[in-house]
Amino acid sequence: MTRESMALEEVREQGGIFAQQEGTTTFPFARRPIIKNSSDRAVVIIVDDEPSITQLYSLILRKAGYTVEKTFFNGFDVVEYFRKNSTGIEHSITIIVIMDQMMPRMDGLTAAMKLRELKEDLKIVAASAYSLSPQEVSLFDRILRKPFSSEELVETVSSLVMAEKVSS
Repeated sequence: MTRESMALEEVREQGGIFAQQEGTTTFPFARRPIIKNSSDRAVVIIVDDEPSITQLYSLILRKAGYTVEKTFFNGFDVVEYFRKNSTGIEHSITIIVIMDQMMPRMDGLTAAMKLRELKEDLKIVAASAYSLSPQEVSLFDRILRKPFSSEELVETVSSLVMAEKVSS
């Protein structure tokens, strides 16, 4: 059994996918919205066109104690989510978006540019097997070079949360 299939089996054992519609997946452990009055200090949003990858990242981060708020399967849907919800998002929460670069409908670079226009204080992590130019790298707070370990994923999120706490 592969690492990915083991993680997916564990997701199923813990309630599986809570809801899947319009390009998003919400997990049972992430029912709280990132809207006003949330007590969480950091939430993670995952964007990848492969559902098994979003489930794997979600499981790893949840086990590390992070709230995975939503997953999206392309850049367009995450941009629309922020466009529709930007006025209600709590400003005291660190929002970390982990985003694949090669996706249908809207790639990660385009989505990162649009997300920066909507909410410049987002922490955006590129997850890519491809090289990025210095200009492209500047759009992201961190780069995760695929393939990466679960430890690297958790360390990246932890470092962004800690950096935000220090700057607040």
